[in-house]
Amino acid sequence: MERLLQEFAQYLRQRLLLPESGVGAYVDWVRWFLQFASPMKELGFEACMDRFLGELARTRGRPQWQIGQAKDALHVYYYQFRNGGKAKPAEGGEGPNVRELFEELRTALRRKRYAYSTEKSYTDKVRAFLAYRADIGLLNRPVVPEDVKNYLTHLAMKRQISKSTQNSTFHALVFFFKHVLHQDLEDVGKSVRAKRGRNLPAVVWPDEAERLLSQLTGDEWLWVAMLYGTGLRVSELARLRVKDLDFSGDCVLVRNGKGDKDRYTLLPASLVQPLQEHLRHVQAIHREDLALGLGEVYMPDALGRKYPAAGREWGWQYVFPVASLAVDPRSGISRRHHITPQTVQRAVRDAAGKAGFSKHVTPHTLRHGFATALLLNGADIREVQEFLGHKSLETTMVYTHVIRQRKGNVASPLDVLGAPSGSTPSAPASAPARPGAGRGTEVGRAAPDRQTDARPGAVRGTEVGRAAPDRQTDARPGAVRGTEVGRMATSRQDDARPEAGRDTTGRPEVYVTPVPPPCGTLGSQTPVACRSRASPVRSTSPAHCQAAWRADARIRASPG
Repeated sequence: MERLLQEFAQYLRQRLLLPESGVGAYVDWVRWFLQFASPMKELGFEACMDRFLGELARTRGRPQWQIGQAKDALHVYYYQFRNGGKAKPAEGGEGPNVRELFEELRTALRRKRYAYSTEKSYTDKVRAFLAYRADIGLLNRPVVPEDVKNYLTHLAMKRQISKSTQNSTFHALVFFFKHVLHQDLEDVGKSVRAKRGRNLPAVVWPDEAERLLSQLTGDEWLWVAMLYGTGLRVSELARLRVKDLDFSGDCVLVRNGKGDKDRYTLLPASLVQPLQEHLRHVQAIHREDLALGLGEVYMPDALGRKYPAAGREWGWQYVFPVASLAVDPRSGISRRHHITPQTVQRAVRDAAGKAGFSKHVTPHTLRHGFATALLLNGADIREVQEFLGHKSLETTMVYTHVIRQRKGNVASPLDVLGAPSGSTPSAPASAPARPGAGRGTEVGRAAPDRQTDARPGAVRGTEVGRAAPDRQTDARPGAVRGTEVGRMATSRQDDARPEAGRDTTGRPEVYVTPVPPPCGTLGSQTPVACRSRASPVRSTSPAHCQAAWRADARIRASPG
């Protein structure tokens, strides 16, 4: 068995069907399966595999991703290694040399100056595509554009991947075919690309950000505070260097951001002192490394050869280094690297769980919160675009749809009713039977011998006359106290809107009608507080009431 498993591992490495780190896991799954299936030789492979996977799920409590990995390993072992591994080349010609294809792919990606994360993503997607071809028996056939169409259909129908994953896979295969196989996929792309709708981002509001930060301390608090206060991507935060912090200019310089672009963003004044204290601690660690003959960081491009000593300078050190040294796999030099994005993601996820968030919170959610908070505070959308590093203004415009729920004055019709939670208000005995009519106090209580109609703008008997001089309650949002075009009752008014009835100091206040109030009457009674739409200042002056009415009249007369 061990010899067979060694040949299987060599088969996986030669065809690059998965990364080197996954070869051992595939070999282990096959070993355990062969041991499990040895007493059941009379059963077929599929029956034994189903029993094996069911045993993993029922008795051993394996997670779903491990069961899926075991199934993939058994499929590669049985259908490719045992059957396809020894197959002869098909009549259409020999299959591609997989190792050479991946070397050409990496060379093309680095020649085009693609980011390392893009190189890793494209390589994984091309590897999955070639594994699919081997799984359906096309390993020894030349790669053709029709394989891409079949593969993307398989992903959409069988694997049920998202639209974004389908499109990113297509882009990776387009690059692979164009720069490695020198074939065109334009005709295929017209039929397999998925159309994406408009998706609104998840946002952390200011009160939620405060709750999230309260669950963190030390460096983790500083990471999250920087993400929310600067709008950095998590990879940009991890790669931040000391020289990129401009304390005098209150800004952060982001180098080689998405699309290999530089930009400036805000540096919160509340983070200046915590950052300076953190940098003093990092500088002390750097001095210890220098004393040991170390202290060199990775230099981008060819700067390490052009300036050999720059890697040990303080300005080039990472703002958030890791606690221990590690060997650079490319150069073999022992260095202190920066924190990984996964470390920050784990800190945010744990803090969100402690804070009791039901929404999905990631480091990128904090970036969305940064943008919406700026727009709510009146920042220009062009400035927000520059801070975020968006190429198109349309990308930034999506946040304007998010802030409408906070910035708008639209209330739910249920909230306008003013009914207590969980209870249904009983209608008065004299309420009209027509839907939406009357209710006694919706537009004001009319004279006893007149009829009250709750239709908008209609009051029978008092349409241009006076309202009853006893009391009124208006539950309509934005409706006028008193009658629609009549005089204000001189005794008392109540406003049933949720936002009305109290000012910012907690004192009750009453709103006047937008018709000239009888200020002579007001002068002989207890002054009534006045707050118009044009002037949010409280006043008891009759002259102010007249001025407020004139301002409101101009607002109502203006278009829109």
